Amino acid sequence: MKRSLHLMGVFLFLCIFTNAQTTVLTNHINNNGNGSVIFNVQNTNAFDIIITDISCHLGTSATNNLQLLYRTTPFNDVAAPWDGGIVGAGQNGWISAGTGVANSNTANGIVTALSGLSLTVPAGATYQLGFSATTMQYMTLTAGVNTFTGGGVNLITGDGISWGGVAYPATPANYPRGLIGGITFIPAVPCTSPPTAGAASAANLSVCPSINNTISLTGGTGGTGQTYQWQSSTDNVTFTDIVGATNSTYIANQTVATYYQCIVTCTGLSDTSTAVLVNLNSFLDCYCNSAATVTAD
Repeated sequence: MKRSLHLMGVFLFLCIFTNAQTTVLTNHINNNGNGSVIFNVQNTNAFDIIITDISCHLGTSATNNLQLLYRTTPFNDVAAPWDGGIVGAGQNGWISAGTGVANSNTANGIVTALSGLSLTVPAGATYQLGFSATTMQYMTLTAGVNTFTGGGVNLITGDGISWGGVAYPATPANYPRGLIGGITFIPAVPCTSPPTAGAASAANLSVCPSINNTISLTGGTGGTGQTYQWQSSTDNVTFTDIVGATNSTYIANQTVATYYQCIVTCTGLSDTSTAVLVNLNSFLDCYCNSAATVTAD
């Protein structure tokens, strides 16, 4: 399986810090393929958080069947083999936090797989999360524990924590495996009115046609009850609502240079973020970048 080193440089490690929301991504790279992975989420804050989005590494498919499960106690065995039984909703303490079907047209890329979630992790708690998707990729890990931190929350993979396997319900068989992707969360407190939208930012400011790009908000205020509406423009003057783009992040698949901004609303009062311009690479640049690849089993 091949992917562009140009894109890998964008996604290797990213933590987007905001007052309203925080996205924590791992730095694991694609080297394996299967359908599920387990990891821990530790909330060290003095307040509850709400996980709203989960991203992962998906291959091209119109029918990625998605499941997010959780257990209210972390799993910390010392070694393989897995002895926690079948992973599935209603089995062995696993609870469903959300399901869906993703239409991904990005081959081998990190995308927001599930959004609009409302999984609350209490202050000081560590939850075990299990996520599966039809074409999800994960990484084979070496010895040790890997912790990725943002906004007082730790996403933890590694020894005794993370197993991989086929899509749920299933019994994990591969160890240790790391999630390629991450979570987005907000404080479990009411949004601030009037809100502050902050700035729109892109994971990659220059993309090839048909390559998806993640547009996110940085800075600003937020909390529960805050809503989002992304807009686009080709001249940075006239902006149009993007149908269905109502989450804190937006996955853009554009064919021309485009400006993006987001209108943030809390209890009837709104603020508009600063805009970000995402250009397109030339055909030659795209060709050269796609030629620089690595191969993974």
